[in-house]
This record gives sequence, structure tokens and C-alpha cells, in this order.
Amino acid sequence: MDTTPLRHVVEADGPFVSVYFDSSHNTEDAEERIALEWRSLREELANQGASTAILDALQTELEEAGPDVGRAGRALIGAGDRVLLHERLPVPPPTRVARYSPAPYLLPLVRLSNQGVPHVVVVVDRVGAELLAVDRDGETVTEASVSGREHPVHKVRGGGWAHRRMQQHAENVVKHNIEEVAEETDRLVRRLDAPLLVLAGEVRARSELHDALPTHCRSVAVEVEVGQRAAGGDPDALDNTVDELVNRHRHLQQQEVIDRFRTELERPGGQAVEGLDGVTTALREANAEVLLIGDLTLNEQTTWVGSDPAQVSINEEALRFVGSTTTSRQRADEAVPKAAVVTGCDLLVGDEQTPVGHLRDNVGVLLRHL
Repeated sequence: MDTTPLRHVVEADGPFVSVYFDSSHNTEDAEERIALEWRSLREELANQGASTAILDALQTELEEAGPDVGRAGRALIGAGDRVLLHERLPVPPPTRVARYSPAPYLLPLVRLSNQGVPHVVVVVDRVGAELLAVDRDGETVTEASVSGREHPVHKVRGGGWAHRRMQQHAENVVKHNIEEVAEETDRLVRRLDAPLLVLAGEVRARSELHDALPTHCRSVAVEVEVGQRAAGGDPDALDNTVDELVNRHRHLQQQEVIDRFRTELERPGGQAVEGLDGVTTALREANAEVLLIGDLTLNEQTTWVGSDPAQVSINEEALRFVGSTTTSRQRADEAVPKAAVVTGCDLLVGDEQTPVGHLRDNVGVLLRHL
């Protein structure tokens, strides 16, 4: 996960409230169940020392956001009297979380968020297309229509020069429309640097669009059998298919990182280390490219944190040595990811589909350099 969108969260003054819970809205009593769940979470946070101001702010945020549809989860992080992050999760978290602590708890968000795969979806027919572009944060950046010349688009059956001229004109109109769609598709793919392009719609138009695209677009294009521009189509079927493709691509990206990490770890002098000691050293030196974590709680380990959040170590003396004037002992599952975000390091939390495998202390990093 690119941690840039989390910078504003970790740069806020703490302490922080971190909340994760099941917000599924797929039963008759869902609204009542969620209200009871929030009430319980709020009470738990208050008992930990969270202020009424931040709890009221979180509650207002939830009430104004409205319910989810189907299975879902929520992630909320706040500090002071401000909500710093509120994200709908595609699935509920494995366990509910209510923490009031010196650093935000980011790991469930990193594991469950849809962030990470910018993509473009095109639903095409002979007269135009609907285009959707989604950035790496899961936000829609473009939702547009391309409408070419609509008439005539039907080939004319029959003989004679007049018929042949009309048929040729119809073919030219369709070709022009497809070229317009291809041009806009190429623009969006380049704008997002999208590694995934989904082509849906009429079979022939879809195939012609694929052929009209430049090489770099064809290399990331996937044709699907669902979705159409005309009324009567099933938008949910297309949405589900796109979600599956995005998730598959995200896991492939994660697996590539894990494979690279394993290769470097096994190579003598490779650019990877494992274990809390080596990882915190890399973070202090701003030498961590990707932080890999195999467990949402890092086995309940703790680490020392200096006056700068990037100053983390298993040894308090190491922080004194680099000039830290204050130190405190904090949960590693909060302090280490926070240090990663501060230093611009990406985060990867393993799951059932892409496990990171055995890691000393359940943590490792790909190094920027030796």
C-alpha cells in the first residue's frame, strides 16, 4: 500500500482513537445491531481515556455517512476533536478494534483497504462508450461518456453501388466512433498509469476497440462478458467482475513484492532484512522501501520511540545515541507502521491469499539500498 494518503493522519498530534468494526447492513436488525456496536465501542474508548469531543466527532461522522450496503466494515481514526480518517472497507475486519493510544493503529486498514490498483473501465458499443477511471485510493476521478456519430450505424443489406456506398459509410462511422473511444481510453490509462483496463460491452465493438488501442493499453486490457450501455443490463454483475479483477491484480502485485523480498532475503548481501531489530534500524535510517508484516498485532511486541516518530528501536540507548531527547515504549504494531509512513515506506500486510510466510518477529523490510 502506498502510504502517502496516510501522512496527514500520522502527522497529527496524538493521542489517537482507532476504531474498526463490522458495519454490514444485510439483515433486518442491522441498524439496531450497528447502533449497539458503536455504543459499546464508545464506552470502551471512554474507559481508555478518549475525550467526549473526539467520540462525539466520530459519532457525527458515522451518522452523516449513512449505512453500508451488504457486507462491509468501517475504519475510523481521530485525534483531538477531529476525524482524520473514515473509510468504508469491502469486508468486515476479522475482529473489532477500539484503541486509544499514542499512535494510530493502521494495520487492519492496510490489509482490508481496496487502495492500490488504479484502473479504467470502458463499456462500449458502436456509437460510443461509458468510461470510469478509479485512482489508487479507490476514488472515481473520471466518469464520462464518449458519443460518436450515431447515424447511420447499421450496415445496409442489398446490392448496387448506392447500397455499397451506404454500407461503407456505416462502417466508417463505426470506425470513427471506436477511434474516439480508443483515444479517450488511452488518455485515462496514461493519466492514472493504470495497470488494469477492463473492456465490456458489445462483443464486436469491444474487439474493435481492443485492436484500436495502442500497445501499452492492450498489454493491460482484459475483456469481460458482462456489462452493456443499453438499458436492461446488470450493473451489479459488471461491478462484481471489476472488483474481482482489481482484487486479483492487487494480490498479484503483493505476491511480486513478497517474492522479491524472499529472493533478496535468501541472497547473501541481499536488500532485505527480517526481525524487529533490523527493521527498526532500516526505518531510523530511512532505508526501508516496503515494510512487510505477517500479523495484525506483531505478537503484542513493543518498541522504543524517540522524539521523532521515525526514531524506533528495540534498544532505548540507540535512540539516545541519535540524539533523541525523549523516549517512550509503545506497541510495535502502531509505532513501526507509523515510522514507515513518516519515512515514505510502503506497507504490505499479509493475508490468506498472499501470506508473507515465516518472518522473525513477524516483520521484514525490503531495503532501498545496501
